[in-house]
Amino acid sequence: MNQKFSKKKIKLLISLVVVFFAALIFLIVFFLKKNMKTADGEEIINVKIAPALMAVPEEPLSLPPIEFSRKQKKNWDEEEIQELYETPTKEEMEDLHKENEKQIKELMEAVP
Repeated sequence: MNQKFSKKKIKLLISLVVVFFAALIFLIVFFLKKNMKTADGEEIINVKIAPALMAVPEEPLSLPPIEFSRKQKKNWDEEEIQELYETPTKEEMEDLHKENEKQIKELMEAVP
């Protein structure tokens, strides 16, 4: 019986400590929130702005200079084409075709 009594005391002590810490945390949070200013602000500031400052200008924002056309570069020579362009192989074209077919199939399945 003495052993059961001590187990009950230990459980009671642990429970009291947990409740004490929970209450302490609650009070700390409650008082910290009370002392903090809210995002909206507690004070309303009355500001007067002169109407001249709020007037819309006659011309809206000035646009940067726009280039309607550009100088065309010369046409590529056959050497430049061969240097920069690589003709796809038949295997690469087949792989591309398979991938395209797969995407088309997925798209068609998704359409109601």
